[in-house]
Amino acid sequence: MAHEISQDLERLRPLAYHRLEWSRDLVRRFHEMRQAVAASPDGRLIEQVYEWLFVPLTLWPVNMHDLLAQALDQIAAKRSLGERMCLLVNFIGDPPNEAACSTAARHEHDVRQGQYESFIDAQAKFDDTDEELSGFSAEWDRIKSTFNVDRYRITKASFVGPASRREISARTSI
Repeated sequence: MAHEISQDLERLRPLAYHRLEWSRDLVRRFHEMRQAVAASPDGRLIEQVYEWLFVPLTLWPVNMHDLLAQALDQIAAKRSLGERMCLLVNFIGDPPNEAACSTAARHEHDVRQGQYESFIDAQAKFDDTDEELSGFSAEWDRIKSTFNVDRYRITKASFVGPASRREISARTSI
């Protein structure tokens, strides 16, 4: 078991944002409770959440650290995860593949070091956005043909400053 803990802690070491320091106790707790997790009807779901712990933070759909801690609390109290937590974990699904994790991990390290060049020079990102917007245009046309959107359109924007308000108040109080 000590070997497995060491291996898992090593999996955290290369991740940004002090993930090893942040998650060390939770990894140890998980391994200490491994038999109880395996015996639980929700054991597969808890293992799934545990694997998310080794995914870069930018890919987390929710705070997986706290979700795992809560799941282990439930097991320690000899309770099931409950319908809502099981539903959430099922919706989250399996962690992303290694290629996605590697890309996100590099991105996190760049951001942590203040290197934003990859964002500035990413013309492909903008090209993809243009393609997405062309699809949005067709969807917007469908919405407009189905609903009266003019009813909700703001046709004239105006700003009434403090002096103007006094003038309006003076004129309306007469």
